[in-house]
Amino acid sequence: MTIDEEPRDVSKRNTDKKSALESRVYNPAVAVLEPGSSFPAISLRDAAGRPAVIPDGQTLWAFFKTTCPTCELMWPYLDRLAECSNGDGRVIAVSQDDVAETESFNERLGFRIRTLYDGPPWKASEALGLTNVPTLLLVDREGRIRETVEGFQKAKMEELAERFTDRRASGETAESFFRAGESVPALRPG
Repeated sequence: MTIDEEPRDVSKRNTDKKSALESRVYNPAVAVLEPGSSFPAISLRDAAGRPAVIPDGQTLWAFFKTTCPTCELMWPYLDRLAECSNGDGRVIAVSQDDVAETESFNERLGFRIRTLYDGPPWKASEALGLTNVPTLLLVDREGRIRETVEGFQKAKMEELAERFTDRRASGETAESFFRAGESVPALRPG
């Protein structure tokens, strides 16, 4: 640039690039679905790459990434929810990573729950308005979202234990969901 030239507006160009990136990463028109919302039709794949059959009935959907430490913290408790289910519901994990990474993650953690896949460009996650993981969505038999949990929240996990499993009928209390001596944080963001 010579002294006589007008300076270019670099800040505007950088702002335009930033706006374009933000619109691809976060769409403010789509927010995570709240309780009472209908669970939309989503397309997921199984480990073989085939379209997955989306189950009827009460389902706890757990969206995650294998590189997420909060997901790793939550996994044993999702297994525990599935084990104490009264048969009226299920837990389904949805990985945003590839099959090999996900299987390694699940094997390392001893995770036994059915896992489906929402790989790039993460269309199911976008349809649900997910902005972080883990995100849990409890969907009832009528296809309505009854609970949305982002990150790890101990109190919400206790509530899910009450709602997802009929713990009152078995005489168990929510407090017994977390075992004596377990070091469980009250909150860990995703």
